[in-house]
Amino acid sequence: MSVASGVEGLSSVRSPTKSATNLTRQKTGAQQPEASELLPEPVFTGRKLTPEEFLPIATRSETRKLELVGGKIVPMSPVSVTHGLVQMELAVLLGSFLREHQLGRAATEVGIVLNFGDTQVVRGPDLAFWSQEKLAQLETDQGFTRVVPDLVVEVVSPHDSWGYLLQKVLEYLAAGVRLVWIADPETRSVTVWRPNLQGAILRADDTLQGEDVLTGFSSPVARIFA
Repeated sequence: MSVASGVEGLSSVRSPTKSATNLTRQKTGAQQPEASELLPEPVFTGRKLTPEEFLPIATRSETRKLELVGGKIVPMSPVSVTHGLVQMELAVLLGSFLREHQLGRAATEVGIVLNFGDTQVVRGPDLAFWSQEKLAQLETDQGFTRVVPDLVVEVVSPHDSWGYLLQKVLEYLAAGVRLVWIADPETRSVTVWRPNLQGAILRADDTLQGEDVLTGFSSPVARIFA
């Protein structure tokens, strides 16, 4: 399936594609979510906000991380200790590698405006990487960045359904992200998604590689969840 097909599928993402759902259930044992479970409840259902209108609201929020989906503000639940430990381990691994090889920069929970077709969302992924070629443009951004990362990493929280995670994956790839990692502390696995929308699940005894996005990067999956 191409990214273009994935963009068309965003409107029906409440029903995950059969291949993605079967892959997840077969490899992790996760159950297919009910439609009502796929998205967190928005704060309000008034008129749709633009990213520019959302920025001051997100900036003033001191207690919760917020995202913008379909023009509606969506609150993110506080993360667990396990989630935070995995996120930190990934940040340290990538940060150390990037500092040594000067391939670019990585950051946690940066607000990113994603565009696909006429749709805009604002996501704050757990970790994002921008290549060296994008840094000059990235540094001039004010507020949310519109510079699409090369790599996005999300750590699964207990309340996340796979349908909801699949929506995020489709949004990232449709906007131009080249590689997406979904790290699941419960199953100690990392699902790797590429622009062809084919997911590959790596277990604890596998090796996570940066491929052509982070050339030379590799780490045992088990280390991420140590």
